Amino acid sequence: MSSSQRNELYCVAPPSDRIACRVQRSDAKYRWNAPFNVSPLVEGPMTRTFAALSTLLLAVASVAWAYPSGISGQTTAGCTCHSTSPSSATSLSLSGPTTVNPGSTSTFTLTLQNSSRPSAGFDLAIVNSNGQNAGTLGTISGQLTQIMSGELTHTQPKSLSGGSVSWQFTWQAPSTPGPYTVRVAGMAVNGNGNNDPNDQWNFLQSVTVIVKGITITAPMPSQILCAGSSVTLQWTSYGISSVVVSISSDGGGSFTPVGTLSSQDGQNSQSFTIPSTLQPGNQYRIRLSDASDNTISSTTQNLTLAAPTSITAHPQNASACEGSTVSFSVTASGSNLSYRWRRNGTDVPGGTGATLTITNVTQAQAGSYDCVVSGACGQPVTSNSATLTINPQTTITAHPQSATVCQGASVTFSVTATGSNLRYQWRKGSTDIAGATSASYTIATVALADTGFYACVVTGDCGAPTSNQAQLQVAIPPAITTQPSSQTRCEGDTLVLTVGVSRTIANAYQWKKNGVLLNDGGRIQGTRTATLRITGLTTDDAGSYTVEITNTICQASVTSNAAQVTVTAKPVITAEPESKTVTRGSGVTLTVTASGDGLAYQWYHNNRAIPGATAATYTIASATDSDAGTYYVAVSNSCGSVNSRQVAITVTDQPTPVLELSNAAITFPSLRTGVQEQARIVLYNRGTAPLQVTDATISGTGASVFARTLTLPATIPPGDSLVGSVTFAPTTEGDFTAVLTVTSNGGERSLQLLGNAFVRAITPASARFDTTNVGEQTESAFAVCNQTGVEITVDSVVLGGDDATAFELLPGAWQTQIRQLSPQSSTCPEVPIRFHPVRAGTHRATLTFYCHQRGVAFEDVTVLQAEAIEGTSVADSEAGGISIHPNPATDAATIELGNQRGTIRIADLRGGMVLETVALGSYRWDTTDRSGRTVPAGIYVVSIVLDGGRQVTLPLLIVR
Repeated sequence: MSSSQRNELYCVAPPSDRIACRVQRSDAKYRWNAPFNVSPLVEGPMTRTFAALSTLLLAVASVAWAYPSGISGQTTAGCTCHSTSPSSATSLSLSGPTTVNPGSTSTFTLTLQNSSRPSAGFDLAIVNSNGQNAGTLGTISGQLTQIMSGELTHTQPKSLSGGSVSWQFTWQAPSTPGPYTVRVAGMAVNGNGNNDPNDQWNFLQSVTVIVKGITITAPMPSQILCAGSSVTLQWTSYGISSVVVSISSDGGGSFTPVGTLSSQDGQNSQSFTIPSTLQPGNQYRIRLSDASDNTISSTTQNLTLAAPTSITAHPQNASACEGSTVSFSVTASGSNLSYRWRRNGTDVPGGTGATLTITNVTQAQAGSYDCVVSGACGQPVTSNSATLTINPQTTITAHPQSATVCQGASVTFSVTATGSNLRYQWRKGSTDIAGATSASYTIATVALADTGFYACVVTGDCGAPTSNQAQLQVAIPPAITTQPSSQTRCEGDTLVLTVGVSRTIANAYQWKKNGVLLNDGGRIQGTRTATLRITGLTTDDAGSYTVEITNTICQASVTSNAAQVTVTAKPVITAEPESKTVTRGSGVTLTVTASGDGLAYQWYHNNRAIPGATAATYTIASATDSDAGTYYVAVSNSCGSVNSRQVAITVTDQPTPVLELSNAAITFPSLRTGVQEQARIVLYNRGTAPLQVTDATISGTGASVFARTLTLPATIPPGDSLVGSVTFAPTTEGDFTAVLTVTSNGGERSLQLLGNAFVRAITPASARFDTTNVGEQTESAFAVCNQTGVEITVDSVVLGGDDATAFELLPGAWQTQIRQLSPQSSTCPEVPIRFHPVRAGTHRATLTFYCHQRGVAFEDVTVLQAEAIEGTSVADSEAGGISIHPNPATDAATIELGNQRGTIRIADLRGGMVLETVALGSYRWDTTDRSGRTVPAGIYVVSIVLDGGRQVTLPLLIVR
């Protein structure tokens, strides 16, 4: 494998500990590559030894070559294949023009000098500011050069003469003006054709060739120019030191020079004054050209030269009515005109157009108006003033009001208005009323023909507004034209009763049922309208309906005829027929019970109507096989039809009884002896004849603890059942099994009975405490569990026995948890007990649980046992003359201090302080606390601190 700069030979070998790779060149270098657990790159000889490997080995032999026939792409990297850095022994220079015109072709000479190497080569490129090749390089015959990838390089090494060698070439400049850089890497070599590290190369020092040009960028066509004012010219130029400014007024047809400006490479910006003699127009162009070569130039697009601002038509005086719209206008000439209207010298908000329009004018807007006009050229100019006069608006302040009157009464309409020179004209609809020209209009005797809408047109100097319309309605006493009709409706239908009257103005309606007022709500709507609607009719809605119509204006009323409403109940089946089983030749009857009016019946057999079967019952006198199948009855009346459920008549052979038990076995929960558990058992007759049950016996090893409750003998009709029970009542502990056997004319059936019992329900039977010093205390807790399969209710827990006073039940959550002990629960309440002996020896007490299970009360006892020994503190105290007597005490105890003085503190077992005092020699305690109350029986701790620092603690038992 090879590249433009390096040839590489790759050697791959299977797993081994040695590999060789050879290239037939003396200057080859080897790079060794092995698996991840060996150094990934090792340079060395052509043979390499590794530890035994399980993966492939790869060797890369690299050979660098020289390029006697030329190379490209090295103008920035240099000839690093020969040596890593440039050498000052080699120098390069370039001769030729430094400024050229776009597209022109120029000749350049590249010279390389080196005093010790016989031949040389090079790589040359001319690039733009982005480093890209620019223009077109060309070769000259006999120069031993070529174009490679857009760059110029040698075709073969060229010999140096007198330490120097030159190459000539051409370059056609690009069309884009700007600076271009000549980059060269030149190499002086020994001529052996190899990449000798002693070959000497270097770069050409930076050489720039300028492609002349100019591009004008401002002003743009959107910019307005003014004669005699300055404009900013902006352009980009290269290779030009001075530009000539010329102006054309005919779109570039001809130009007139008007000035000269200096120029530098890159961007330029200078101010230039437009000659004041130029006339307005839109065909102006500005050209910038090289002062030394006018063929190099740039021209703007057409520009507009504007005229100075002037007003050609001024605003005129105006008068307007209040609330109307008025406008002032001004006409001006110039470019980019802007307007600023003023009232009495103050700017009018929003007045920025050639026309100022004022809507809904008020007296406050009267005054003197003018307009200040500004343009692109010249100073702002102000128009003549125009005066605005406001006249008051004719306004109606009170409109006529609608009225409803009874025929023959009088009515008056009035209007109130403000304004000047007011005049009135009343009209009915759109027709003027003759003579009705006052602020009010009266009709003395109202007739039906006067019904309509009335309004008044009020005319003044500023407007002629029309009032709101006032409606005149004429009422007459009510007269019924259509009476509500009697109706018969079905249950669930909607009832609609309607009354018609001659005229409906000011009429009030009130519907009644059987003389009682009806009100809207729920199913009933329209009780105070001409139409009454009742949805979802029931039989309770039947009755006599009337409506009273009252005219509230004429104070007259009338009542309609009564409409009789009958509600027919839909048929409803209240008792469905039942399926029957009948033996061949026997009779069978199907019966249905239904409610409703005028009911009709039709029985169906296998979905076909049975001729003549049109009664509430259908009887088959002697059943045959063809009578078997499904039956139903359709019950109907004028309001609908309803079908009964389908039932079956089964025709069978001679009936037989079949006994079936509800259980194959009964497993009773674990019980405490003395407690009973009862289980339900059902005997079914699955046959077609009566089942005669004659006996039910219990046998087996555990038969004595089971008992059955069945009333025998018994007869069970087909499809019926007999309910009984079995009771489990253990009196001893153990597992029990038995068999219950039932005997009948339908066969014999058995079921297994299982149960077990415990002598005690609550565990543990006993609990022991750690050995405790007399006068000290120990707390312990034990789990109380229900080992049976039925919940136990614990009514109370009592601590008793001869040594009960040495133990104490401590309060806690167990007092609530223990009340209901779940069967065979893994979570058992922890009962805490404190042991506080006052004498040495064995202490026993009992913890009795008073319980009941399945209504049976029982007691389970846990025996408490603990050992007490004499503690060293009591002996030490007696040796020092400190003691308490009597102990136990009833009403008083004497604390002996051994003729010493000390502080005595007495506390109960919960740490509560009972008494604190200071005594000398002895102290008699009367068993009362600091408040004088007698303390309860129990154990108390007496702490004595003598003046010398000695401390003694003794127990004291108080008994009552």
